Amino acid sequence: MKSKTSTINERKRTDNMLDSDKQVAQPGRPIDKDKDQAILEAARELLFGEGPHAVTMEAVAKLAGVSKVTLYSRHSNRNELIAAVMRRQAESFAETITLIPGVKPNANKSLLDFSLAILNFLVDPKHLQFMRALNAAHGTELDLQFFYLQGPQKTVERLSQWLTALAQAGEIECEDSIRSAEVFLGMLMRLDLVRGLYGIPIDNSLENLTAHAEFVVKTFLKLHESTE
Repeated sequence: MKSKTSTINERKRTDNMLDSDKQVAQPGRPIDKDKDQAILEAARELLFGEGPHAVTMEAVAKLAGVSKVTLYSRHSNRNELIAAVMRRQAESFAETITLIPGVKPNANKSLLDFSLAILNFLVDPKHLQFMRALNAAHGTELDLQFFYLQGPQKTVERLSQWLTALAQAGEIECEDSIRSAEVFLGMLMRLDLVRGLYGIPIDNSLENLTAHAEFVVKTFLKLHESTE
């Protein structure tokens, strides 16, 4: 049985590997980015289409059109593979709040784009199905805490970093960027996820999502308005 320290160290090593988002090529054999993309897309389709239980190394390799050897050379087990998918999803959200050196940030537009990307994801029927399946995965060999750290927590951290940068630039007031990031995401999610899990219809029209996103962004920026 592994010790607690050993388990923590293994998780840190895996987390660092995922954070670098780089694959180590074999000598004389360049990395095939197309295969990397195919693997993550296949895993994502299975994860959000059928649930975590459907993400097996065999199923992903078959759907991606790659050999299991190729798959294992990139992801040593399905926990790492699912975590990579979760992290990639978080990165796609963060693309809307990327700061460009020398360019004055447009906090309102960036937060609005960020909000719509997240809302469209949250109210997608496949995501609701995934959440139900995730709840059923408790007590299995799946590392749900690791998935959280690589998905939702990464989103919180990236938003927090962006808010910190805005505060340093004098655009907003933000004393606790992590808390502010969580408040923003909580306002954004409201009870739609809960409603969806209870089978209550959600108005996922672009008009409704945009109106809600605009309200949240306006309210949040008002709370963090710079006094300078």
